[in-house]
Amino acid sequence: AVELGRKEAKALLEYALRRTEKWHPPVTALIKASVTSETWGTPLYDRSCVPPRSRNSPITSRGTSETKEGTLQRGRGSRVTYVGDAAHPMSPFKGQGANQALQDGPELAHWLSKRSRGRGGMEAALNCYEIKMVTRTIPKVKASREAAEFFHSSSALDDGGGFAGIPDEHLSQFLGELRKSQITAHCGGGLDTRVRELLSRLSLPKHSDKAEEARKTICAECKQALSPTQFSRKQRKVVPEGERRCKTCVSRSLAKKQQDAAGVR
Repeated sequence: AVELGRKEAKALLEYALRRTEKWHPPVTALIKASVTSETWGTPLYDRSCVPPRSRNSPITSRGTSETKEGTLQRGRGSRVTYVGDAAHPMSPFKGQGANQALQDGPELAHWLSKRSRGRGGMEAALNCYEIKMVTRTIPKVKASREAAEFFHSSSALDDGGGFAGIPDEHLSQFLGELRKSQITAHCGGGLDTRVRELLSRLSLPKHSDKAEEARKTICAECKQALSPTQFSRKQRKVVPEGERRCKTCVSRSLAKKQQDAAGVR
């Protein structure tokens, strides 16, 4: 997925056609009818849930108390909260993203209405909402992540954040320009066009093959030189570089253990 993301739209469509040439005719017809200017390819952004604001809550980004990576902290007394993808982005392979976002609205309204009837302050209402929301969505995020790896591969997901095609060292500049130009979700259907125009105007350097090669890590098991997105966050943060195993090798090892355990039973 990372390599495909660097290809031009025409090459992406040609690749999709090659992969689906023996599929039912409507599939290839849809691909051929795709608008080149609206075609792109990139790994899907995958991140754990935003944890509730309560410091005493046992619920964190992955449903345990062991990690705070990638969290978006709110100060005490803050009236800022999160709904939908901002709170719990997930891959589409379990069909739960929109469903969970739709449930966030009534959940939030329920706790805010309790606050309006005098049962606690705003912070308490938002904290109750966040605890309920995170408890509900953690299993969905996890199941969606597992489905992506099962039906596709671990390379279909990317937990690194960032913006496709923009080197990390220029990301802050790009995000600042987005804010300065007031390019936000309010642009609606014109958002893609506005972003493309900004990218063209800024002329930011793209990832070079040489720079990408320098970022690669050798998997301790399969011995392949792979990009950072091919390794889980835990492998990148905790495991020393010479001992890291890529997502594919880790998944294969887990599957073998499960098969062996099933055989023992």
